[in-house]
Amino acid sequence: MKVNRKAVLETLEAVQPGLSHEGTIEQSDCFAFRDGRVFTYDDEIACSAECELDITGAVLAKPLLELLQKLPEEVIELEIGEQCMRVKGQRRGADIRMHHDVLLAVDQIPWPDENDWWELPSDFNEAAEVVRQCVSKEDAYFALTCVHITPEYMEACDNVQATRYPLATGFSSELLIRSRAMLHLVNMVATECAETDTWVHFRNAAGLTLSCRRYNEPYENLDDVVTVGGEPLVLPDGLEAAADIARIFSKDNVEDDKIEICLDKNRLTVIGEGQNGRYKEVKRLAYNGERLRFRIAPGMLKSVLARSKECHLAADRMWVDAGKFVYVTVLEPKYEENNENE
Repeated sequence: MKVNRKAVLETLEAVQPGLSHEGTIEQSDCFAFRDGRVFTYDDEIACSAECELDITGAVLAKPLLELLQKLPEEVIELEIGEQCMRVKGQRRGADIRMHHDVLLAVDQIPWPDENDWWELPSDFNEAAEVVRQCVSKEDAYFALTCVHITPEYMEACDNVQATRYPLATGFSSELLIRSRAMLHLVNMVATECAETDTWVHFRNAAGLTLSCRRYNEPYENLDDVVTVGGEPLVLPDGLEAAADIARIFSKDNVEDDKIEICLDKNRLTVIGEGQNGRYKEVKRLAYNGERLRFRIAPGMLKSVLARSKECHLAADRMWVDAGKFVYVTVLEPKYEENNENE
């Protein structure tokens, strides 16, 4: 069987979100091929797409992906052996372990009827990208590790910051979706959705589907949290560019990639710090209050500043009404440090 290497590679890369290399369930580290489609499933996320490989079986994902990424040929040949898939180029070839029986439990996922799908609102992916940046990384509070979706809005909170993005989602009731699934939804640019009792299914224009578990744990009411109050303050020009430079160092903190913003009389300081160094930039600011600070992901700051430079400060919080969404973060006192001369 001769196939276009790049086309097959793009398909396999698209269904990677459903892979697990930790042996979560049987064949969760494999691409499963059946009925002209390829499947991945790790017990929490499942992906499938039409595939040029019209075969039946499960192939280890990691070596197959790496091989297709490195082979130079535009067209490759595939042969199915007794226990392997043979991939052949020009005067080169590789055998990758293959299971002829598909044991991946994708059939256990309840699948919606075709007429159950609805079109997502045009700003759904934008809302998902904005909101997911406020999800908690602390597993002790499960609900806060998820995005909360209701029929009227999407929101997230990590007990330090929160955001709510109003939109008619199309969902019949509220639910929680894990942050990892929301990231993959943003990347796939979902256009359609369908829901079953325990799963939510998304589909994009290319026919790629991503299904993720839905959770029904109670979520804290954030109505009072996202209600804007306090005194107005206009943030300085050039803050986004300063944040981009600060992230050179803050991105070392993979689990907590945030920069620090410090407010002081007539100035605002941007600080990015990580294991490889530290960056600081001071900007003029029409502010005459106490020394305060907050931490924010550079991507969230970019989303906020793209829509509004005006924020509102209260004693312990800062709100930004960005038009399409509201962002709020906790303000902490900022004390002088011996190694700083701010």
